Amino acid sequence: AAAAATEASPSPPNVRVRLCEILQVIESSPRFEQLSLAAVLGNCVTLALYDPSDPDCNSTRCQQLETCETVVTVFFLIEFAIRISALGPRAYFRVGWNRLDFL
Repeated sequence: AAAAATEASPSPPNVRVRLCEILQVIESSPRFEQLSLAAVLGNCVTLALYDPSDPDCNSTRCQQLETCETVVTVFFLIEFAIRISALGPRAYFRVGWNRLDFL
């Protein structure tokens, strides 16, 4: 009877499979794409605001821009991890933009 009860109950979902499913939903979400594009645009703005006459980054403005750049870099790393985990390496690198992002 105990064996029959064990067979009747569904096995717990594989955590790795469930995580991949969640990452695929996130990766295919239009909001995720919009957020990624906003990060790219924000990064372009911060790069345009850098002052080349402050190479040591002594000004408050430069330090704030450095913080923004760090935040955007962390976001891009998370975006990469989500996309490559959701798609798999082969599918990820089939997309030209992803190959460019990887560089």
